[in-house]
Amino acid sequence: MRKTSRPFSHYQIALVLLAVLPLIAVFGVMTWWQTEALRDSIRRGMLSTADALSLAIDREIGTIRASLETLAASDAIDRRDIPAMHLEAGRVAERRPGSWIVIAEVSGQYLINTSLPLGTRLPNRFREDMAPPRVDELPHGVTSALKQVIETGRANNSDLFISIVHKQPVLAVNVPVVRDGVLKYVVSMTFPPQGLTDLLSAGIYDRDGGGAIMDSRGFIITRSQEPEKFIGRRAAPMLFPPADAPARGLGVGTTVTGEEIHRAYVRSPVTGWIVSTGVTAAALERQIAVSLVHTALIGVGALLVSVVLALWFAARLRAPITALASKATGHAAGAASHFMPTELLELERAIDAGERARAAEAAERELRVAAEARKEESEGANRAKDRFLAMLGHELRNPLAAIANAVAVMEKAPQTSVSMTPIVRRQSEHLRKLVDDLLDVARVTSGKIRLMPEHVDLYELASGCIETFVRTGRSAHHRLSIKGDSVIVYVDRHRMTQVLTNLLDNALKFTPAGGCIDVTVRDEGAEGVLRVEDNGSGIPPESIASIFDVFAQADQPPGHGQSGLGLGLALAKSLVEMQHGSITAESGGSASGAAFTIRFPRATKSHEENAAALEPSATVAVQKRRVLVVEDQPDTRRALRALLELEGHDVTEAVDGRSAIETAQSSRPDIAIVDIGLPDVSGLEVARTMRSHAMLREIRLVALTGFGAPEDRDKALQAGFDLFVTKPIEAPLLREALKSRDC
Repeated sequence: MRKTSRPFSHYQIALVLLAVLPLIAVFGVMTWWQTEALRDSIRRGMLSTADALSLAIDREIGTIRASLETLAASDAIDRRDIPAMHLEAGRVAERRPGSWIVIAEVSGQYLINTSLPLGTRLPNRFREDMAPPRVDELPHGVTSALKQVIETGRANNSDLFISIVHKQPVLAVNVPVVRDGVLKYVVSMTFPPQGLTDLLSAGIYDRDGGGAIMDSRGFIITRSQEPEKFIGRRAAPMLFPPADAPARGLGVGTTVTGEEIHRAYVRSPVTGWIVSTGVTAAALERQIAVSLVHTALIGVGALLVSVVLALWFAARLRAPITALASKATGHAAGAASHFMPTELLELERAIDAGERARAAEAAERELRVAAEARKEESEGANRAKDRFLAMLGHELRNPLAAIANAVAVMEKAPQTSVSMTPIVRRQSEHLRKLVDDLLDVARVTSGKIRLMPEHVDLYELASGCIETFVRTGRSAHHRLSIKGDSVIVYVDRHRMTQVLTNLLDNALKFTPAGGCIDVTVRDEGAEGVLRVEDNGSGIPPESIASIFDVFAQADQPPGHGQSGLGLGLALAKSLVEMQHGSITAESGGSASGAAFTIRFPRATKSHEENAAALEPSATVAVQKRRVLVVEDQPDTRRALRALLELEGHDVTEAVDGRSAIETAQSSRPDIAIVDIGLPDVSGLEVARTMRSHAMLREIRLVALTGFGAPEDRDKALQAGFDLFVTKPIEAPLLREALKSRDC
């Protein structure tokens, strides 16, 4: 059977339909997929918004807690100074408009309420009979939250409640005040939820969306839309997740206004509140419909363009075919169309895009590696800090235990004081050195250390250090030796003595009894070299690179129980390098000993310096003086008084700045030893007052303080003190302080 012939145009139409119909089917499937993807994207966006809002609210509550914890540490609370407590609490409350602060005893008695005038009679909330609220009512007062703080000793935040004084819905953050392990008071900040309303509204970007914050019982704390109508109302059951529900989730529910919504919620682990965001079902479908309309318009437009292009291309294909058909039938042939192939620029662009993507991936990989390295470095620093804190506790407890035991022995057997006193003195000196090393490291790190360089003979300095070690018995179980030449360098004598003492202490610590420690001083042309070498336990090879780091401690073999804070070598390196020198460590490994080498540029001693001779200072006998001791710590004051009276001086006492001025006017002392940190006014102010008073300006003033930074010394001298002394004061320095002012 002969097939029916059809015109070429029919095949053109069939070709266009075969190309377009699959596209229409694919477009329909893609539209359905896009609808679901858009709906899922909106839901995930709501959940992300709820997460962000919950985190912001937690941060806000954390800020309030931090402010209350700072207030809880106030001295005014310790003194039970109600006016001062009211003033300080009022200043904290002023930072959050509409809030007020209450401080209550554990019995429930309110001490202050910054929303009421000072002096107003305040209630005891625990003694008031408050009827329990109904399920759908807000409670009156924050009694349950206060009791929870007292029972647990931990800070908390309340759910929404009605303020008894102000008759409005409010929230509260409660913080315990603990002294010596005992809970004394509870500090609470009460505030209206309007601040959270602003925070919530700022976090809702979609005009069709909304959000709400609900407390752990399901009451609405605030809403982004018309909050004044809904604050304090119970949320719709479908919108409030049950207690056993996951901490975050999605769902569909109905609001208190009867609207169906798609919602996302997050339960805060900090406050226990629920942050819920949502969009009405109608608004959600409207957003999807708008997106689909846009997609459909684009798709229809693309389809029309495709059809037009397909017809245009088919027309160009028909021209040469029509020409061939005409020629075959003898008709005049028209000019055939010719096609120029299209250049594949798209492929080149795709290759460029791929190269850019690979470059971006490599950059991201480098950033990730750098971040991991920084994390590892930070974790290493944290581990070193933890080791340091543990060792600091160990190093402080050892001398404190020895001192405590010696004191206990002397209390039970006073006749043993002769043998126990050296123990207390040695361990006190050890404690002082630990504190000095800690302070020196802090000063070097902050660049606040002050150097006083001079021409110093390294051999003479090393000989003096070794002589001190031998004389005091610190090297009784080791052999110390020194050899070498006289080498002059320009350094701070005191700091170089400190460096060498640290190196010798380090060598003694890690060298077993009977071991040898050799000190060598050499002249190497342009440099003076000091070397400390021992035959002790050595340094593992993996620890050499970090031996001078702060808190660094090389691992020691079993049997070497001694350790340290890891500060001595770090301090030595910093002090040497600050004086244009260098220090290196060498060791053949474990049980091979160690050597530390210090190098300084040589300095030439001038003839004038060689000829100069220091005349020996005459010993000045300390005469009997009238001494005023101003110190607020009872034990320190009594001990210093006893020491002065043993020296034969007449001693009077004062416990604060004001009584110091009054006592000085009545007793007219020769010398006043004044603590800087007094409870009422600073010791600096005491000095200025005495210097401005005609009867007191000739008194010799001695500043006694635990702050030893250079700027502290400068402030004391500027205030009028004649001498600046850091605690604990040593006997020679005490005698120097007792000289008359014009000595």
